[in-house]
Amino acid sequence: MCRQKTCYQQSYEWLLAVHRSRRRARYPWIPREPATSCVVNGLVKEIPEMRVEFVVPENLESCDLKPYVAWQADVIHEPPLTSEGLFEQRYGDQIRRLHEEGKSREMILSEL
Repeated sequence: MCRQKTCYQQSYEWLLAVHRSRRRARYPWIPREPATSCVVNGLVKEIPEMRVEFVVPENLESCDLKPYVAWQADVIHEPPLTSEGLFEQRYGDQIRRLHEEGKSREMILSEL
């Protein structure tokens, strides 16, 4: 058996990586650290856009967002967003209401 010669630092880093992966396998519910760098042409480059940012509202009492979403939440299937669908969501009810009031096309366009 031929052993490859590696320096102490490389073998120590490798050993730490092995221990880290074993710990992760033992506790799979603990999230892993997201990558903040990538290898480009053999060089490790830090990418600031890959850093995790926590966005927290100033007043948590008046915040409508829930702090936790269960992994078992129902998946809502929505149709793809089209320009017609977006227009219908934004202006549909208002145009129908104005049309029922008997307003002309020019008046409806001016009020939008």
